[in-house]
Amino acid sequence: MTKSLESCEVIGSSILGVINGLGAFRSQAERLLEEHSLPTEPQPDQWIPMQPWIDVLNALGKKVGPTTLYNVGKKTVEVSVFPPDLDTVEKVLSIMDTGYRMNHRGPKSGRWTYSMTGEKSATAVFEGSHPCDFVRGILDALVNKGSVSKVTVTHAEGSCVKTGGINCSYNINW
Repeated sequence: MTKSLESCEVIGSSILGVINGLGAFRSQAERLLEEHSLPTEPQPDQWIPMQPWIDVLNALGKKVGPTTLYNVGKKTVEVSVFPPDLDTVEKVLSIMDTGYRMNHRGPKSGRWTYSMTGEKSATAVFEGSHPCDFVRGILDALVNKGSVSKVTVTHAEGSCVKTGGINCSYNINW
């Protein structure tokens, strides 16, 4: 286990969102959860060790590919806990870190920051261990939930968790 994640946890509802979002790939996720000694049907309010969960997400990404992992991230938003009244992109961005902390706990579990880069553009940065395709799916679902027009989310150049970086940046335009 990575020392920085040893005391970090993720809420069961997030794991359930992934399992339920996999459709035909559900059995693969359940097998991976068992291999990492995690429950295949966690209680929504149950706290689960984060490092084995990250290991499951990484293994799952290798099996199902980045597009499916992205779509699973989007599905996770439907069952995860976030503050209410997310009716603008700006509101979503302002609560990303709070929302993340409602679903994760521990001193080094990760964090979100963002900066506005224009009137209808921003850059969000996630510093953590989750696969970036999964994280981009979550971000995409949340910002589009809080917008009346289509919002695009793209992975920015630079640091990337996939290549050993400590964070991933995302360009957001609406």
